[in-house]
Amino acid sequence: MENVTEIKLVKGEFTPDEAKEVLFSLVMSKIRFHQLEVFSNGERNIGDIDYSEKRITELENSKIVIDSKINEAISKMKRIRINGTIKIEVLE
Repeated sequence: MENVTEIKLVKGEFTPDEAKEVLFSLVMSKIRFHQLEVFSNGERNIGDIDYSEKRITELENSKIVIDSKINEAISKMKRIRINGTIKIEVLE
């Protein structure tokens, strides 16, 4: 696995509002990316848009899960710890 690099994208403790902002920003960025892919590939009539449409649905569901955890932390007056590591691999 020498070809894999790990980057700690998000690491730390946050208030529920901070956690929501960080996590929703990441998820919304990915949703916008896939929406652009669907639009671009659809306009040019190229590529398979099924993957991007599926990812949009998955990411929308992730927002629901995140929101639920945020609300749980708010109701219990607790902070949230986020550890988000990205693994990057150069393919052969």
